[in-house]
Amino acid sequence: MMTAIEKLVFLRKVDLLRALDAEQLLLLGQAAREESREAGSVLFEEGDPGDEMYIVVSGELAILAGERDQQRELARLQPGEILGEMALFDDEPRSAKARVGDSPARLLALRRQDVEALVLEHPPIALTFLKEMVQRVRAANRRAATEAGT
Repeated sequence: MMTAIEKLVFLRKVDLLRALDAEQLLLLGQAAREESREAGSVLFEEGDPGDEMYIVVSGELAILAGERDQQRELARLQPGEILGEMALFDDEPRSAKARVGDSPARLLALRRQDVEALVLEHPPIALTFLKEMVQRVRAANRRAATEAGT
């Protein structure tokens, strides 16, 4: 288990969260629950309810989309990367599957109600998540444009 200070130090290194001050990072750390997952285990399936977001502490996660027999990898997330944040804000089901890579993974999980309470009390946290989501949409648009041009 990570101590509050270890969580603070780790969260400060997460690109998405660098703009937050120490108090905001401590609040996120207090709300976050540490989870361990075995290699190859499924964190969530495409279509599942989106009621938690995750930050990768160790290990890696593959993000997959498509039918079971024709899934393609959309991304491979490393320590410090975040997933599942979009579903917390739009009440839509998961848009992809997340599976742990070839070694065990440790994650910090944040529940929807905890994130909602934090962003209402600390608007800079909401802006931080909004910036991340906009960057992901832009990256997806660039990929789509590149694939359409080939």
